[in-house]
Amino acid sequence: MVKPVPGDGRGARAIGRGGRPILVTGAGGFLGTVLTELLLAEGFSVVAHDLFPNEPAENTTALSELTRRNSDLTVVRGDLRELGADLLADVSAVAHLAGLSNDASCEFDAAWSREINHEATVRLGQLCAERGGVHLVFASSCSVYGASDTDVLCEESELGPLSIYAETKRDSEQELLALTCSGLGVICLRMGTLFGASPKMRFDLVPNQMALTAIQEGVVRVGGGGRQWRPLLHVEEAARVFVAALQRPNLGTRGSVLNVVGENHQIAGLGEIVGDALGVRVETMEGSQDPRSYRVSGASLNRAMNLIPAPRTRTGVEEVAELLSRGEFGDPQQDRYYPVRTAEKLYRGLSSRECRSRA
Repeated sequence: MVKPVPGDGRGARAIGRGGRPILVTGAGGFLGTVLTELLLAEGFSVVAHDLFPNEPAENTTALSELTRRNSDLTVVRGDLRELGADLLADVSAVAHLAGLSNDASCEFDAAWSREINHEATVRLGQLCAERGGVHLVFASSCSVYGASDTDVLCEESELGPLSIYAETKRDSEQELLALTCSGLGVICLRMGTLFGASPKMRFDLVPNQMALTAIQEGVVRVGGGGRQWRPLLHVEEAARVFVAALQRPNLGTRGSVLNVVGENHQIAGLGEIVGDALGVRVETMEGSQDPRSYRVSGASLNRAMNLIPAPRTRTGVEEVAELLSRGEFGDPQQDRYYPVRTAEKLYRGLSSRECRSRA
């Protein structure tokens, strides 16, 4: 778990416990489900907002069991782009996770992707500023750094996003921070690549994907030589950092940007960890290398919030492998485990409706 570092905790203030709820956008996603469960376990009331695109019936969402067990959870199905100011009327803070969640999902249509990831985020920030007293914690990404093979990057390092997805994160950060002049309190958490088990599982994340291949085929495959660097972060560690950030509105008064990382690994090194943990061979293949490569420092998070996310790469892949071995996920090739397939369905559905409206 996230390890607290000794300190006086100044600037922290309880939000939501026994009072005004916390709004979580993207609450039905990989991180959102874990965060929602943790917030409830720690005594917060939660309004969980999500489109739930893979779960057409209300009683089949990733949060259904939590809803049955918790009177402090309200689930709202809706599109982030249409989120109304009424939903903010009684909330104390917002954990904003919603949006297209990776590079591939943003490649279908740049304008559509920016509308969801950037424009809707800025609109949410404006609504929070207009409401007043609503603290926003934004799920950004270390992908904003792009490529840097030599330096360990801090929050002041030059940004060089290499994809539409990363551009939307950078642009959202910049406009949310600008809204602090209008009274918005915001913390932007630049997270590393997430992994681990979640009620809304994903197998497109590199450590989870390696665990899946190891269980199904008895091998871990590393492409492009595996020399590129990635900051990694267990999903439970990410959720705990969000809980801490939601309770620190003073930190967001002037706007804060913080890297969140458990450990940095080259992809080849990650493959060796997975192979050793699961007892399978590792195949490293040369070829075209992913140009994204970055290592980041989490020192600012430590200084600002007295937190160090635990390095849980090995235990995380062991956990995923055990669940796979028990058949907990059914067929792991189902579309719902791969956000790009969901994004494609949403986009194709939108395109079809637009064609019909023009007919």
